[in-house]
Amino acid sequence: MQSVRIGASRSADLANLVNSGPGVVYAALCSDRIRRPLTSGGAGDGPVGDRTSGNHNERVDGHGGQMFDWVTQGRLPAAAVTIGTAATVVLAGLAGTGSPAKSLDFRQAGHWVYRHTLGSVFHVDGGTKQVDAKADVGVFDADVNGARVLQGDTQGFVLGPTGALVFGKSTLTVDTTIAVGSGEDPIGLEVRGGPYLVYRNHGTIMRLGVPPTTVQVGGPVAGAVGTDEGSVWVQRADTGDLCFVGRDDDSLQCPARVQPGHKGSLTAVGKNPAYVDVEQGTLTPLDEEKGFGQPVRLGVTVPADVAIAANAAGDRLPLLDRLRDVLVLADVSWVGRAARNVSAPITVDLPRGEFDPPVATADAVALLDRVHRRLYTFDSRGRQRARTRLPGAGVGVRVSRGEDGRVYVDDRTGANTVVVDTDGTATAVSIGGRNLPGDSDKPRRTGPTNTGDPGNGNQGRQGRPERPGAPGTVSARPGNAQISASWEAAPANGARIGRYVVSWAAQGGQGQGGTRQVRGDQLSVTLTGLTNGVPYVVSVAAVNRIGQGPQARSAPVTPSAEVPDPPAQVTATARSDSTVEVSWPEADGQGHAVAQYEISAVSTTGASAVIGTSTTTSAVLPTTAGLDAGTTYTFTVRSISADLLTSEPSRPSNEVTPFGPAGAPGNIAAEPSDGQLTLTWDAPDLAGGELVDYVVSGGGLADQTVTQARAVLSGLTNGTQYSLSVRARTRERNRSDGEVSDGAAASVTARPGTAPAVSLTEATLSGDRQVSATFDVNARGSGTVSCRLLFSGSEKWSGACSGTVQQTVTGLAYGTTYTVSVVATNDFGSVTSGSRSVTTNAAPTIAISKGASAYVKGQCWTSPCAWVVIEAEHFPPSRSFTATCYSTGDTSGWGSHTVKSDADGNITERKNGCVFGYPGEDVWVTINGVTSPHITW
Repeated sequence: MQSVRIGASRSADLANLVNSGPGVVYAALCSDRIRRPLTSGGAGDGPVGDRTSGNHNERVDGHGGQMFDWVTQGRLPAAAVTIGTAATVVLAGLAGTGSPAKSLDFRQAGHWVYRHTLGSVFHVDGGTKQVDAKADVGVFDADVNGARVLQGDTQGFVLGPTGALVFGKSTLTVDTTIAVGSGEDPIGLEVRGGPYLVYRNHGTIMRLGVPPTTVQVGGPVAGAVGTDEGSVWVQRADTGDLCFVGRDDDSLQCPARVQPGHKGSLTAVGKNPAYVDVEQGTLTPLDEEKGFGQPVRLGVTVPADVAIAANAAGDRLPLLDRLRDVLVLADVSWVGRAARNVSAPITVDLPRGEFDPPVATADAVALLDRVHRRLYTFDSRGRQRARTRLPGAGVGVRVSRGEDGRVYVDDRTGANTVVVDTDGTATAVSIGGRNLPGDSDKPRRTGPTNTGDPGNGNQGRQGRPERPGAPGTVSARPGNAQISASWEAAPANGARIGRYVVSWAAQGGQGQGGTRQVRGDQLSVTLTGLTNGVPYVVSVAAVNRIGQGPQARSAPVTPSAEVPDPPAQVTATARSDSTVEVSWPEADGQGHAVAQYEISAVSTTGASAVIGTSTTTSAVLPTTAGLDAGTTYTFTVRSISADLLTSEPSRPSNEVTPFGPAGAPGNIAAEPSDGQLTLTWDAPDLAGGELVDYVVSGGGLADQTVTQARAVLSGLTNGTQYSLSVRARTRERNRSDGEVSDGAAASVTARPGTAPAVSLTEATLSGDRQVSATFDVNARGSGTVSCRLLFSGSEKWSGACSGTVQQTVTGLAYGTTYTVSVVATNDFGSVTSGSRSVTTNAAPTIAISKGASAYVKGQCWTSPCAWVVIEAEHFPPSRSFTATCYSTGDTSGWGSHTVKSDADGNITERKNGCVFGYPGEDVWVTINGVTSPHITW
């Protein structure tokens, strides 16, 4: 087909090319906290009045004893915005923000205590049980219960009746004083984004800062809890609405409402808020958007007077039945999981007392008996971990939960703190002075009981040590010309009890009196050389470095020669359930019936105490009776007649060391590899015992025992889920034939597996700028594999892959050599195949020239008329294309015709194409989007 341009207009419109500049990138960086205000800060936004009238420990809503639930938070450092044709992402890192720590999200560790008489705050490291920092903030007004200290990520807040001192945690200096609400004692919550104060009566949530900010709830609050992720949930007392403020929110949202007539309480199971319906006996998870989830029965009848912990202890939620003095540990392991299998609750019978609501550590629960000044702790399986006698009166004691998962018990003066670890063990720490006596330079770690409690105790009103208080009940047992006396430890009142002064006086002037001194850790003594038939009264007083305290007296007792004999032999056996069994043969009453036996324990340090009685010839003594797990004891037994005549003590028993089931191993982890799992864990609390071995169970495998905190399980199937557990087995120390105790188990779920295998078998040119690659993928039984096809390091394809895979990549550059490789990835790692090189076809080119003269009758017949010769290379072979001719006189194209490439991709056309006949104009040709150079005719 011939194409001829003749007689066309010479006026061609040319468009102006306008070049725009490169794209502009705007990056907005925010290196300080990303925080939206709640309400403008200041005391004016909060409740007003006299704060001293409130008492957070009053049992109002089941959370009275939960003083704080502490979590703090850093902030994300930056946001970036891009605008323009070229997108550049700019990230703000730690450098240059002026406060690097703010961009990290730390949990706050330890606990701050304010000591009024010293005008200082002290930081107690929860791990080491040491005071490791002090800030002098000056004397600050505190209420009757003493001042509280809440901590954020960079500042601490010492709360007074109407204001708060703000000090820097890094500078340890006072920054400023801020006004806070007054008129009631608020709930303190240290959660991420806080700390917060929740004023129940005023219905106000205050975030402490400089200045403080507030959000109004709209009505009185019945309870408040904080979750591990930083949301604060409250229940409105008037409407039943369950509302929350998110960690970065500036308003209150109320996604759920409790139906009228239903009584209950909020709680938190880790990051999940929940509501306990007392009447229904159910726990219902809460969602920030959907509100109530599916209620699940706890499997226990919840009494109306229940006190519910604000946080779960591991997978158990503590509930206190106040009427029956029973602690219930309800299973909440299902919260946040798809399964709803609920295990039976665990119940613990408590001694009679007046208990505050339970406060949970990460895996234990603490209970404060204010009347008897005792702190009890239990692990999440209901086993008692400690019984600690608090010095001084129970008034003013604060119990708080730290963000590090520990519980801290502070006295009113700030002189003493008891740290309850996550496993329930308790440690007493002296604040602003020396550590507890007998511990040299480190804090004293209390066992399940602390009957002597020779610690600092409550100090005087000005923080100075005082004379000790009177000992507890003094008991006296008459013997043959002797009396056996025992007593309860006296409050130390700020200075170690160095000795007890024991006095005895004959009644009616019939015999001689006397005085004897014993060590401060000795709570019993035998007084000899007395007159039979004469009644005596025994008095005991404690002495510390300040002086002697008041006496406590026994009832009159009368020694007699008609005393029974002691048991001939006493045998003690440490059992695997934290008890010691003591047995003896029946004693000779010497004509009198033996009514009971009195058992005393003597530790290797020489401390002694009466720890129990029995009407039979044996007794099983739990550690709660006054024994410390891990301490070695001998036991003596006295025979007591019906008229209370008491024998000499028996010869000491054999030595035993009480122990109990070990706690669960910590931080259990499974490292997968090809056909095996490597388990590691932290050694558990051995509860006074000696490690025998660890037992690894589960997954359908035979139990494996190891003596180190590591086990390798081989011969496993890749990709199969294995549920495994590890528990420690212990026995009495230094006794290879003793009972073996199985400890609590720690569990982990994991899949063995390995990275896949991949090989690139072919990479060839398959078309115009296209390459086809073939590769083989072996998942090796380790789950789904994804692949990335790389051309000289640039990803050209990605997707799921298995077996033999063929992928074709198009749109590559002309005449370019690529290195082709494949990266295969699964959950266990990535591998890269070998590489192959392939070069794409060269770019097509077109050359044109003026050919032979052409004669087209009636159209072009003058000498300028000639054929346009086309010579092209590197086109797709053996294909037809459209060639179009252009000139400066007709830029829209004045002729098109078909050309065909040969087997080598070459095109040659000398005639039968375009004819042109206007001298001085430019001529060019396009074929398949490729344009030839211009020539002038």
